[in-house]
Amino acid sequence: RNGRNGRNGRNGRNGRNGRNGRNGRNGRNGRNGRNGRNGRNGRIRSSILISTLVNSEIALYGIGGNCQSS
Repeated sequence: RNGRNGRNGRNGRNGRNGRNGRNGRNGRNGRNGRNGRNGRNGRIRSSILISTLVNSEIALYGIGGNCQSS
């Protein structure tokens, strides 16, 4: 938690599924976040999917396959 480069770290830099993570994968408000809510260069999902993503890691990995950024 709050770890730098932490996995699932809250406010983690480069954190996977990090909330407010910079370059966070599935990060909420993540800069360059994949599936990031309000993320800079992040893909914006519908509110329903966002709710599912935030509350379910299974959905995160399941939908991740369809969100290739490169």
